[in-house]
Amino acid sequence: FAASLTGRTAEQERERDRDPIGQAMAKLPDAQREVVALKLQGELTFAQIAEVLGIGANTAASRYRYGIAKLREQLK
Repeated sequence: FAASLTGRTAEQERERDRDPIGQAMAKLPDAQREVVALKLQGELTFAQIAEVLGIGANTAASRYRYGIAKLREQLK
C-alpha cells in the first residue's frame, strides 16, 4: 500500500528488501510500516498520513514512534 503512495515500483521494493534498513522495515507490522514509509519516503505530515490512511493524527504519530523504535532495535 505505502509503495503505491510513495511511487515505488516492485523492483524498488525488491531492492529495499536486500538492504538492512529494507529488511528491518519488512519486519514491521503493516500499520507501522505504512506510516514510517509515508513519513520518511513520502515526506507527509502526520495529518496527511492520517487522512490517507483514515486514522487519527495521534495514531499516525504513535505508529511512527513505535515503528522507529523497532527499526532502531533491529539495526543495532
